[in-house]
Amino acid sequence: MNGGWDREDVRAEFAALRQETLDTIRGRVWGVVTYIAMAGGTTALYERSSSNLLFVILIFAALPFLWHTAVRERSRLRIGSYVKVVLESKSDLKWETCLDKWRSTYTPSVLDRWRHILGLTGVYLLVALFATIRLLTSPASVVERGMAIVGMVLCGEALWHFNRTYKMTKHYDRTFRQIRDLLEPKDNKTKST
Repeated sequence: MNGGWDREDVRAEFAALRQETLDTIRGRVWGVVTYIAMAGGTTALYERSSSNLLFVILIFAALPFLWHTAVRERSRLRIGSYVKVVLESKSDLKWETCLDKWRSTYTPSVLDRWRHILGLTGVYLLVALFATIRLLTSPASVVERGMAIVGMVLCGEALWHFNRTYKMTKHYDRTFRQIRDLLEPKDNKTKST
C-alpha cells in the first residue's frame, strides 16, 4: 500500500476518471447538433416572420455552448493532471506522464491550437458570424446591429477564455502536487527522504 492506496484502488479511480473523460469527449457532439438544429429552426422561422431579432438570439445562443465547451475541456485537463500527479505517483500507470513528456518535446504551433479550438467550437462561431454578417448587411435597426456586434465580441472573449484553458495544465499540476503533499501521511514523507 502507498499512502493508504492499493493497486486496485488506484486502478478503480483511474478507470472512473477515464470513463468521465470519455463521456466528456463523446458528449461534445450534442452541443453541436443542438445548435445546428437551433440555427435551422431560426432560419425557417425568419423566412416566415422576417424578424432580425431571431439572428440576434442565435448569436447570443452560441455563448453558453462556447462556455460549456471550455469548461468541459478544463475539466478534462484537470482530470489528466490529477491522474499524472496523484494516481501515477501511487502506481505503475504512467499514461499522463508519458503524454506530458511527449508534449514537452513537441510544441504545437499557435495554428495547431486554434485548429483544435475551432474543431470543437467552429460551428458556433460560423453560425454566429453568418448571423452577424446578415444583420450588418440587411435593413436591421441600429440596436439589432449593435447587439450583433456585442454578441460577437462576447464570442471572441469566449474563444480567448478557451485558449487560456490550455495554458492552465502546469497550474493544475502544481496545485495537485501541493494538495497531494498536504494529504500524504507524514510517515510516508519521512520514509521517502
